[in-house]
Amino acid sequence: MGESFKFTDEMLDGYDELTPYEGLIKGGTIVDAAVEFDPGFTFLNTSIKPHFFGKVTQDEIDAAETRLGVTFPPSYKDFVLEHGLFQLGSGNENEFRMLHPSEMGRLSDILAAEWEVNWDDYTEEQKGLVDQIIYFSMGDEGLQMVWFYCMDFTSQNPESGEVEVLKYNQDHWQWMMDGSDVQVFGTDGNTTMHDHMFSAVSRIVRVIGREMDI
Repeated sequence: MGESFKFTDEMLDGYDELTPYEGLIKGGTIVDAAVEFDPGFTFLNTSIKPHFFGKVTQDEIDAAETRLGVTFPPSYKDFVLEHGLFQLGSGNENEFRMLHPSEMGRLSDILAAEWEVNWDDYTEEQKGLVDQIIYFSMGDEGLQMVWFYCMDFTSQNPESGEVEVLKYNQDHWQWMMDGSDVQVFGTDGNTTMHDHMFSAVSRIVRVIGREMDI
């Protein structure tokens, strides 16, 4: 089966030239190709195929920015205002689901509330770094390799307003407090939503590859 299905890195060729929305559409076409190849994989439509849900207003974005004390990257605001929120699949609300701005929060707060991190055990500088990391999307609850996708506002580019996207894993996150790793360095040229879409499409590719054993 794997020899017949054209499943290679070519599926991501040209991704850099796509807008975030186009990248998400490409993720859907990859699922369609797998299902067309073998109808037995129709479950991929509900497990990982991208779909949009919910709308976001400017007022809701403004309220979240005020609450969190940040200015969201232009690519994020443009994307959610035009297209809304998206999720991979529809069977589990904790699987790669973009959070509504009202659900977003500081990683430092949820670490204390859900993972019982005592910030008294850390320096103010360390907590200050994590205060600037905002979770905005669920990860892969099943695999638990990425619990949240986060915007790292320590990396915000003063010219473009874009930030890096970090992957929070509940077992490995202390590196975020290392000033040598998390610091103001701008982005590598990609936008925030481009990085997140690439993560989404890469996840689709990994899941299909695992299911097809290729």
